[in-house]
Amino acid sequence: MTELNQNSTPKQCSPNVCFHSDTGFYHLGMRALFKMDFLAAIANFERGVKEHSEQDLASYWLGQCYFLEDDYIKVIEIYQNLIIKHPDWIYVQFMLGRAYAHCDRIEEAIECCEQVLEKGGNYPFVYLTLAKLYEKNSRKILKAIELVKKGVGLFPNHHGLKDFHSYLTDVDAP
Repeated sequence: MTELNQNSTPKQCSPNVCFHSDTGFYHLGMRALFKMDFLAAIANFERGVKEHSEQDLASYWLGQCYFLEDDYIKVIEIYQNLIIKHPDWIYVQFMLGRAYAHCDRIEEAIECCEQVLEKGGNYPFVYLTLAKLYEKNSRKILKAIELVKKGVGLFPNHHGLKDFHSYLTDVDAP
């Protein structure tokens, strides 16, 4: 069985299909992804995951390809399963939140992004995304202002956070 952690790649390959060989589905999927041929990448990752369900890294990239193809329902399905198996994969949780947001499932998106922050995902894009989700839910505008202000304090050179802070405080001004 293949073992992964947040920063690793599979440590061993199946005797039938090696994901790191020149002809392996994982390798072919990655090659197609780098060429921005998302449909070919999806086909290879899907085949690899189907034949070797323990290949969680291939599932991750499959979800990324579906995200790039705007198939957010598929992303949600894939990343929900990955989060169950790997609750420490905070970037997957963040991307799950973004997929929920694209499907107008704002409360679920907020919950995912809040969990990312709780798990230590202290990144400017998490603060910005969550603040924008709070802003979309007009009942949470004060939380949006508070969060983006905290984000600007942590990441003072992040233009997206500074711009959104200005936008929110201009909107909120009397």
